Amino acid sequence: MARRRIRRRSYSFNSYNEPNKNREITLSVLKWIGEIAVCCFLAFLVVRFAGQTLTVRGESLEKTYYDGDEVLVNKLIYWIQEPKRYDMVVFRTDNNEENHYFIKRIVAVPGDTVQIQDGKLLVNGKTVSGFPAFLEIKNAGLAADEITLSENEYFVLGDNVNNSEDSRVASVGNIKKENIIGKVQTRLYRKKG
Repeated sequence: MARRRIRRRSYSFNSYNEPNKNREITLSVLKWIGEIAVCCFLAFLVVRFAGQTLTVRGESLEKTYYDGDEVLVNKLIYWIQEPKRYDMVVFRTDNNEENHYFIKRIVAVPGDTVQIQDGKLLVNGKTVSGFPAFLEIKNAGLAADEITLSENEYFVLGDNVNNSEDSRVASVGNIKKENIIGKVQTRLYRKKG
């Protein structure tokens, strides 16, 4: 009996695997791009809403911060809690049309009375002696007469009180809570000099 030769067909799965490999590569690249986009978005959120770095300009904060120091600002903290007395805050004023920020220290909070009399800071009728560290305030400005802070208003001074544009001058005045950007958390960099 003659053997019948069976011819086997060979099937190549390469034609079926090529599209799958291309699809896997495309999905991997898209996943990688997606991860980068999510990281960039999260970084944007952190910078926009959580923290910011600012450079101190001028001498109004001296002995605490100096011209050229770089500070980290916590922008989330006042969503969680109210600003407190002696917090160092970053804010804008109502009449500030530029993107100019001020950094000053809160010395009085809503409901407090503030007055500068005989070179001394009085909050609620009591002399503040421990902070800010100064001997005598030479210019009382608007605080020569007693000021009562209304709801959401804060009175701020520079640590270098005799060389500071702060709540004592009309261009700054009492600070509204909605104008406070955040709290200075720490110094990141001290300018050498």
